[in-house]
Amino acid sequence: MNMLKTPMQEKSSAEASAWPVRVRLVMLLTNALPLLHVIACVWLGCRVSLLSALALLYLLPPLLTRFWLGFRGFPAGVIAASDPGFLTWWVSAQAQMIFNRLPILEEMLRLVPGLYSLWMRLWGARIGRFTFWGPHSRIVDRPLLIVGDDVVIGGGCQIGSHLLVRGEEGGMTLQVAPVEMGARALIGTYAMIGPGVVIEPEAEVRACAIVPPFNRWRGDKRVKPEA
Repeated sequence: MNMLKTPMQEKSSAEASAWPVRVRLVMLLTNALPLLHVIACVWLGCRVSLLSALALLYLLPPLLTRFWLGFRGFPAGVIAASDPGFLTWWVSAQAQMIFNRLPILEEMLRLVPGLYSLWMRLWGARIGRFTFWGPHSRIVDRPLLIVGDDVVIGGGCQIGSHLLVRGEEGGMTLQVAPVEMGARALIGTYAMIGPGVVIEPEAEVRACAIVPPFNRWRGDKRVKPEA
């Protein structure tokens, strides 16, 4: 079998996988945002006060993200890496990165009843009343979470509203969609939930379950998306 690509195929593959220079530049610059954020918090804590450093740590990222997404609009659906929507998502992801790298920061908020849900709302998430967040549960895309009332999210759950995949021609593609959890849903420990997933009200996701992107969970089982 001839595994060599024709010049046309090589050109098509290169065009699909190559990111514009401006995209690479913005990605490189925004990669430094988490480090700059930490440095600013440490400097403020040493020079001004610990309270001001904590305010900068916890309030600046969600407020800037709300402003950024309000100005640009949060992308949704299938987005090519060269599309402007990709950079919109990328910047918002970097603003959240410090909390993804250091989950202890969120665990500290969860010690105070109701404080973590309030903080999540500041990001733009829609969180119902009496939501329980289990220890070490991880929310990757905070603005893209919809939670009903009386929902229990078990410890160690992984909930993400984005997915990077390879396109048909080899290029990078971003899939973005909110995760929805209906009222009184129960999410078992170490469950993994992908973008676009809908957990129906009073459903029970078993422990360690993997719910693929754009699926529904009804009762105690997964419902495949309609063709």
